[in-house]
Amino acid sequence: MLYSKNITRHPVKGIGTWTDGELFYLVRTGIMRDGTFAPTMWRPLLSDEDIYSVIAFLKSDDPLVEAADVDNKEIKYSLVAKFILRFLMKPEEYSEKKIKSPDPKDKIAYGRYLANGVASCYGCHSGNNNKADHVIPENSFEFYGGGSKFVDINGRDILTPNLTMDKETGLGKWSEDDFIRATRDAFRPDGSYIRFPMQRYVEFSDYELSAIWEYLQTVPKIRKPILKSEEYRLTGKDISDGKKIYYKYSCNSCHGDDGIGIYDLRQVNHIYPRDKELKKWIENSSQFSANSKMPTWKGVIEENEYKPLLKYVRLLGEHAD
Repeated sequence: MLYSKNITRHPVKGIGTWTDGELFYLVRTGIMRDGTFAPTMWRPLLSDEDIYSVIAFLKSDDPLVEAADVDNKEIKYSLVAKFILRFLMKPEEYSEKKIKSPDPKDKIAYGRYLANGVASCYGCHSGNNNKADHVIPENSFEFYGGGSKFVDINGRDILTPNLTMDKETGLGKWSEDDFIRATRDAFRPDGSYIRFPMQRYVEFSDYELSAIWEYLQTVPKIRKPILKSEEYRLTGKDISDGKKIYYKYSCNSCHGDDGIGIYDLRQVNHIYPRDKELKKWIENSSQFSANSKMPTWKGVIEENEYKPLLKYVRLLGEHAD
């Protein structure tokens, strides 16, 4: 089980005493100051300027990084994970070579940097995330061909899709607008919701997403069988209409089968005591929180579905432990 670290300014439990150099070294190599390797923190292609910006933010007075007295949970690696970290996913030696951000006017180069250096999209969307090359992404197994397997918060298998421009098995029939909506709003062209662990990239501008789209046009096409993720199946009798709607729109993808997920529902009845308020949040959470990862459901969820859905969400909030 992996747990994220406390990276607030707390002097003991966070990174309050880390130097700029130690933070820069961590991002560039993935190596903590105690010598352990943290691959999820490794961004070897991120430009020097962008790393400096991240460090400046982490040391700022922003409330998001205010010192938090939160203990770090122990990470327990399986034998397979230990093997991968020891033999397959090893850090590169630190390089003194400067990395510059590409000129945004060079759209393809800028898109490549955003996709590979900033968001590391290839790490999930190549054929096997254990065979991803984080120094030369193009050498990754089935680069952007999809097929890496992840497990969602409910323990179900999620297989990543093919992002190459193959017309039958990839994005070849998508438009740029389709791609931008899928990336920012988490909806495919057919209106279906893209489940967690893919989340909305609300931080990217239209131009940045357009640049990523332009870059993906240059990635060699890969044709492979379309892989299906494990589906949710409701079984048993007396399933409420609210529960059916909750699963119809994959609400459990983020909120969990039992209301406890990446974004749990334990406070929903306290924060939104009236159905009118809760409905407005579900319809368009971005109007309340600009960086919300909650999709905009207005116009997607049918009006007559809200009443039973709200009732079921409140029920989960009451019983979530």
